[in-house]
Amino acid sequence: MSEFDRFLRGLHSNFGKSTRDASRTIAEIKLLAKTEVPKHGALQPVTRNRHLTFLGQLFAYAKGRGLDVDAALSFTPLRSRKTTRGRDERAVPSEAQLTALFNRPVFHGYAGWDDIDQPGSEFYHRAELSIGVQTGALSASNRALTHYR
Repeated sequence: MSEFDRFLRGLHSNFGKSTRDASRTIAEIKLLAKTEVPKHGALQPVTRNRHLTFLGQLFAYAKGRGLDVDAALSFTPLRSRKTTRGRDERAVPSEAQLTALFNRPVFHGYAGWDDIDQPGSEFYHRAELSIGVQTGALSASNRALTHYR
């Protein structure tokens, strides 16, 4: 397993995008990776994790078909760990973006059920338009308020 992980870590980031990659031997792939990794970078950790997941599914399938698979076999130690949270990687909305969001008709009323982008006096309680947008806006504004404090 560790040899497979080492192989994945040695692949270039564009591996698999060429139709010729499917017919290359392991030796050809390794040779190509030596020249491509400096140019394009190595395979991303998310992609490596996906390959390890597929391999784990293959072993689970084999076990389900009655083959003897070692119970101690685990790909977890080989998986890459994220060091940051997803919300820390995304940009914090600016005050102008939040103002524009909260000035949308969904917060003040629509012109009509078939014209939800125009402001008006009517308010329709449609979950996909009002509750969903308000929940998203609140989470974005809470994050922005935390950032601006």
